[in-house]
Amino acid sequence: MERIEELIGRSRPSLVAALRARGLAPEEAEDLAQESSHPALSSRRELETDRPVLPWLVAIAMRCRIDRWRRERREESERENEDPGEIATPLDRAMAEEDRSRLRAGLAALPEADRRALDDFYRLGLGVAEIASRHGVAEGTIKARLHRARRALAARLTEDER
Repeated sequence: MERIEELIGRSRPSLVAALRARGLAPEEAEDLAQESSHPALSSRRELETDRPVLPWLVAIAMRCRIDRWRRERREESERENEDPGEIATPLDRAMAEEDRSRLRAGLAALPEADRRALDDFYRLGLGVAEIASRHGVAEGTIKARLHRARRALAARLTEDER
């Protein structure tokens, strides 16, 4: 049997190509291929020897991407939730409060199911499958709710700026 390290190394160009096919930029695909090699080696017990390795590696890379995205969202949220007193001028504080107020109003205008899906996705950082399970609906339903909510919220916020 070929060593797992060699198999992962040999599969790297195919992994990068598969990640690019999912719409990732070349640099991000390369980074994820590299970043996912450690988790792949750590979870090699999951690899079934009679199954193709590429889908397994792609799944690991996409989980790494989701973890990275959640980490970045958490950091961004922490920055956004800083004390408004830290904002430079009274005008900046007023504008920040106005933005939060507009966002709250936009969220309140959404249908309850769409608002809950959006909240679970962005505030709690849950994935589509987790949200679907939590709400007792299909993943496609959650994707549709997220799409509708984003579109309606963007339209509302853009409309308020006019």
